[in-house]
Amino acid sequence: MNAVLRWLEANELPDEQPEEGWGNWIIGLTGDDNIELAPTKEFRELLLELDNIAEDEQSLGRYLGQIEPLGKDLAQSQSDGVRIMTMGMSKGLTVRATIVVGVEDGLVPRPNSDLSEERRILYVAMTRAKEYLFCTWAGRRRGATARAGNPSTDHRRYSHFLEGGPVESEDGRDFLEGRS
Repeated sequence: MNAVLRWLEANELPDEQPEEGWGNWIIGLTGDDNIELAPTKEFRELLLELDNIAEDEQSLGRYLGQIEPLGKDLAQSQSDGVRIMTMGMSKGLTVRATIVVGVEDGLVPRPNSDLSEERRILYVAMTRAKEYLFCTWAGRRRGATARAGNPSTDHRRYSHFLEGGPVESEDGRDFLEGRS
């Protein structure tokens, strides 16, 4: 994909969407000697599928904007590793399980921050999971993180953003019950 993008940046592009669609057009570029790598089978299928659902007469930039998040998903689905990122960086990804750490008042939302933006970012992080979502918080912090987001080292509680959510307990206990 990077080779195709470099070629697109260096060459003149059609003003209008090709009759065969942008996906077929990009796949056709892989026969060009200046493009070192052909797309994987999965990526070729993705481009062709996008041609079927893409709007008529859209620009190449808009088309590439549609495939960027799908490309992230494809790359992530082919990886067996764990990705550690900020909540905001998770936008556009979907994964089997998501663990959001530090979901406690004073950290989420951060002090003196825009509450609607903080809620939106937490929502983004929490909706990445297809099957499992785990949110953690510390009842008490020690060491260098003892005052992180909270001037007091007293007992902490989960973020008020979690209150009233549609979460069910699988073990029969109250979902927000603390565990020792």
